[in-house]
Amino acid sequence: MKWAALVLSLLLVWLQYRLWFAEGSLQEQAELKQRLALIELENARLEEKNNELLEEIVSLKTSNELIEERAREDLGLIKQGETLYLFPEAASNTASSRSSQAIPPDVKSEQPDGR
Repeated sequence: MKWAALVLSLLLVWLQYRLWFAEGSLQEQAELKQRLALIELENARLEEKNNELLEEIVSLKTSNELIEERAREDLGLIKQGETLYLFPEAASNTASSRSSQAIPPDVKSEQPDGR
């Protein structure tokens, strides 16, 4: 009878160890659930960004106005007959930020037809 109690006690200790500390334990499951929640949040954020990009792609394919707007903002293009005015930056900016610009602030721009 003592042997049976000893074997059952050892079995209980072994099972408790597996439950709390071994691979697949409750602690590991809690950590995995936490990681899963973070990954799901990141996936939701990325999915939202993908949807925004898809909408922008569809808009660019179907709308000339959006293409024109992007050309103006990103590439600095202007329509024929328009004049581009460049204003100097505020005095709070440093000279290093001015040197990184593609066009110096004191350069006059011309219309595309050379006027």
